[in-house]
Amino acid sequence: MPAISKYNTSLCEKAIELGKEGKTQAQMARDLNIGKSTFFEWVERYPEFKEAVATAKLYEMAWWEDLLQKKVIASEPINGFVWVRRMACRFPSDYAQANNSEEKKVVVEVKSFDGSKISVKDNEHNPTE
Repeated sequence: MPAISKYNTSLCEKAIELGKEGKTQAQMARDLNIGKSTFFEWVERYPEFKEAVATAKLYEMAWWEDLLQKKVIASEPINGFVWVRRMACRFPSDYAQANNSEEKKVVVEVKSFDGSKISVKDNEHNPTE
């Protein structure tokens, strides 16, 4: 007897809501009570789910960008290297950096709105303030 799919279109809205909370696709699968392989099978099989997941991914990215913006406004210290790496892994088409083996150091400087430096970290995680 073939397995009965849990899929229904109400899951599309649930996926979008999870994206609005900054959840990854693995977290979405967990919260939908399905495995990752089923999640990606549904993305391929159901066009409306694929569209919902794409929308959720945009909300996920916006959630993380909002978080950074809040930290900058609040003048909270930020490890720029970790932040850039996290975003590049989560959203490679939007945050990927050119892979240049000649590059020795990545420095990210975050400034508050008044122009004062909040923090600077290099790729070896050493503060350079």
